[in-house]
Amino acid sequence: MLRVSENPFRTLGVCVSATPRQIEKAISDLEIFAQIGKPKEFWYDKLSGTSIERSNDRIAIAANSLEKPSTKLQNALFWFWENTSDPVDEMAFDQLKEGNIKKAAAFWEKGISSSSIEKTPSYWKNLSTLYLFLAENYGDKKHLYVLKGLKYMGPFLASSSLNTYADTVTGGGNSYDLNHLVEEYSEYFADELSNQVDMDDIKNFRSAIKAITLFPQNAKSVFIEKYAKKIVRRVEAQLAEYEAKVNNNESDASTFGLQVHDAVSDDAAFLVELIEMGDLHYLTIIDNVFSTLLQASITAWNENDVDEKSEIYKSLLKLESIIKHSPASQSLLDRAEEQFGVMHEVLDREKKMRPLLPLGQMLGIAQDHSEKASNGEQYTIGKDFVFSIKYELDKAKKLYAETKDGDLRELVENLITNCSVFVNQCGVTTANKSQEFGRAIELVDMARRILLYESGFKKYTVNEELSNDLMVGRRTLTNNSSNSKGLLGFALGGGIRAIKKNTKCGCGSGKNLNDCCSI
Repeated sequence: MLRVSENPFRTLGVCVSATPRQIEKAISDLEIFAQIGKPKEFWYDKLSGTSIERSNDRIAIAANSLEKPSTKLQNALFWFWENTSDPVDEMAFDQLKEGNIKKAAAFWEKGISSSSIEKTPSYWKNLSTLYLFLAENYGDKKHLYVLKGLKYMGPFLASSSLNTYADTVTGGGNSYDLNHLVEEYSEYFADELSNQVDMDDIKNFRSAIKAITLFPQNAKSVFIEKYAKKIVRRVEAQLAEYEAKVNNNESDASTFGLQVHDAVSDDAAFLVELIEMGDLHYLTIIDNVFSTLLQASITAWNENDVDEKSEIYKSLLKLESIIKHSPASQSLLDRAEEQFGVMHEVLDREKKMRPLLPLGQMLGIAQDHSEKASNGEQYTIGKDFVFSIKYELDKAKKLYAETKDGDLRELVENLITNCSVFVNQCGVTTANKSQEFGRAIELVDMARRILLYESGFKKYTVNEELSNDLMVGRRTLTNNSSNSKGLLGFALGGGIRAIKKNTKCGCGSGKNLNDCCSI
């Protein structure tokens, strides 16, 4: 803290309100001591762990820096205000002269707690100078003293007492730009904080921000801009690194997104602190961070087969939680909610469909087989399909009867309907291409049976419209069969029905043929 330890007021041994005549006398006395080789010492020299040179050259430099009101005031901001008219100040300085630093600080702190800054400006000013002075002498606590110094200086600079202090230092009647002076002070300490305090530590950062909030607005802007630039550069570098990784490997986008979050989380927290102080333009940076995480989620979802047991899904859930609880803009949060909502809806639908997958797969295989087979094979394909799906079809019907989920019920209905339609189509082909109307009727009856399910000891149909259409089709086939086979066809048909009433079905259900797979 060269502005404190080598302050010209300290060098010359004068108070900040010293008049030009008092300064001249102090210079003369110091020169005399220097000539006899016995440098003069003052009480505050004992507080410092470093000695100060008071040679003729150093004396001249110090004197020169106090000639102009503006530079005198600038240096006075870094030195004690010995307000001899205040008894608390007098007692505190008496303690300092005895080396009792804690007692001196206690006097000023007690005075601050019991009165406003407008009534006790020198207490704030002197506490700030004391802690800044101590910062260079106690290395292990340096950062704490620097932060304390700022804590007490901010309110002083923001108060109307600064004008009073300026007049006290310069004698009044001088023109100087106090706002510019405060900005210079702030810029100096912004650099000093970087040197003395680990600002990458969130605790230190928050302490500094808390102290800075008490400064005038123009001073706060200086501090914030100083740190924000470094933070923003780090964040932007991480986002650029993410883009490079994803361009080479999109399937790992969610992993890269989590890595970005881990890398920038502290810096993002710092930016949020700044935003809460009123610097809303940093919201753009925050949105860029969480927009990148959202894009990582979308890319990972599009590039991978995701299910609830996959690692990708776990990483997507983490990203969703991070974004959901982030300080991003509401528009980004709404977009994220919509995107993740789609993901959960798709996964939920797939989860609901999972019990139906075997039946769906069996239907697909049968359809492929039917497309490649001859017309004469359609009857066998349709009938074999009916027997093969019995277990999975019963599960689907049970699910349909019991579920209260409208979406799931619709999915089951569509699948069972498709199974029925496929068997019926096999029957139609058998009738139209092979003219085997009896077999066609058997397949139509099977198709209608597929649609039936029980609930509360009553029978219902999954698709009443299709069931009615199948009945109409059956009558048509029956008419065609009667017209082509006459009484023989009727007799055989009656015989078949009689046999079915007394013959167990071959599917293993234990029911007779009339009540099971074929009516």
